[in-house]
Amino acid sequence: MINFRGSLRDSLKNLPPAAPLRHRAWLKLARREEQGVKNFADVLGIPVLSRSSIARLGGEFQDKRFYIFGNGSSVNSLTESDFEEIRNGVSVGTNAWPLHPFVPDLYSFEFSRHSAEPDLELVFLVQRAQSNLQRATNGALLFLRPGLPAGLRAMVPLAPEPKGTSFLYGRSNFFSTTPRGLETDLEKILGEIGRGSLSGSVLPDNGASVIRMIFLALIAGFREIVLLGVDLNDNPYFWYDRRFLARYGDFRQQSSRTPGDSTLTQSTSERPFPTSVFLAQLADSASRILGASIVVASAESALAESLSVRPFGNP
Repeated sequence: MINFRGSLRDSLKNLPPAAPLRHRAWLKLARREEQGVKNFADVLGIPVLSRSSIARLGGEFQDKRFYIFGNGSSVNSLTESDFEEIRNGVSVGTNAWPLHPFVPDLYSFEFSRHSAEPDLELVFLVQRAQSNLQRATNGALLFLRPGLPAGLRAMVPLAPEPKGTSFLYGRSNFFSTTPRGLETDLEKILGEIGRGSLSGSVLPDNGASVIRMIFLALIAGFREIVLLGVDLNDNPYFWYDRRFLARYGDFRQQSSRTPGDSTLTQSTSERPFPTSVFLAQLADSASRILGASIVVASAESALAESLSVRPFGNP
């Protein structure tokens, strides 16, 4: 039997007139998450990500590009001249990126919420990231606050040294469940970013690292954002690709994946929108409201259907 009352209620929640209510709910969730982040940070002795620290991450590079590395195999098509260009901007590598020899300015990590024990794979990746950053003049690790049941038990073994090279942050998901509702909710959040009123310790999210890193870049003031290896299709992870194996070695035991993992963020079992749908709307809204450009670097990506493609090697 169809629940018409529930369907009507959900429809009304997603209409534009309800946007202020959804925005207030988002802010309330963000404030609660902000306190949770602070509590974790106090115990661990590491700083909370803030608007000022995000601005420092941007620094003099705000008029250049911000590069976000996903874990898709299309990154194995990048050339050395491409990486030289990337070094002229600011870059962040997400999740298993420490397996790649290119050292970005930032590494972004998150925790599995399905385990209460420290994740040995994540410990390995963080250690590689720390080692990589020791050879760099600047750099930082970004940790998403772990949720229950993982909590502090998962985080304590990863608290990096020195403390100043890491930041803890949280996330707050949107409440809209329709494209129309998402558009109006993004307009409000991006308007706040334009006014400089978001703290930065809690990033808007749809359950994907790339979404949070885009919002971090926008808060920092970047207006050109390039997605690399954000394939969202059946391509293997970059360290499973034969090109990577031939050049850099085999890390498949240290970071094992199953073939279907690469499209998990396209599933709506734990999020209202597939990542590709959310990104398409975010790119459109960010262009209209902030004058920001969000592009994908490879035509191999599923995002090439909805985002502009900026192939490397061309001006």
